[in-house]
Amino acid sequence: MKKMLVFIGAIVIIGISYVLLFNNKEEKTITSEDKEKYYHNVNIYLNDVVFKMNDGIEFKYKSSDTMIFIPVGNKITCVSDIILGSPFSNSWKYIYVGVYYNGEEYLYSVAAKDGEDYEIELMTQKELFSYDYNIIKKSHNNISEFTDNYNEKLKENKLYSLNDISKPLKKFIKDNYKDVEKIIFISPKECSYE
Repeated sequence: MKKMLVFIGAIVIIGISYVLLFNNKEEKTITSEDKEKYYHNVNIYLNDVVFKMNDGIEFKYKSSDTMIFIPVGNKITCVSDIILGSPFSNSWKYIYVGVYYNGEEYLYSVAAKDGEDYEIELMTQKELFSYDYNIIKKSHNNISEFTDNYNEKLKENKLYSLNDISKPLKKFIKDNYKDVEKIIFISPKECSYE
């Protein structure tokens, strides 16, 4: 009986060790170089939109009470002609660049999630420029589900008041862009909004 308990104990210890080894092995495959590449690819998309907005050629937008979210990343659009993958996945679930014109200048924010659910949560351009690669983490949030009813996704090219969006998004906007009263997710094919 004693040998049987020792044998069962050994099996349990081996099983636990295997689970811990497997989980640790998965975590070790994500290197700082991978995070750096992810960060830089998202930054390239953001800078592409910044350049085009400042240039005024491809996208004309100026409204001091509306913030727009522009999708970039998976396909060439009128706003971005860059296609870069994530080091964790070849595709992006989304990359949105938020744009707000405060009457004097454009202010930007960005959120990204790749096919493996690694993401950069919605943050301002200034926060992104902190060069902290630890902002990249695995998550199951989704920027396109920005209503309090997470079964309802926001529709493209429809204006939403801040009362129609989720509390976390509303808080982010109010904390960073106090004059914004409405948001809109622009279709990838839409090149202007009046």
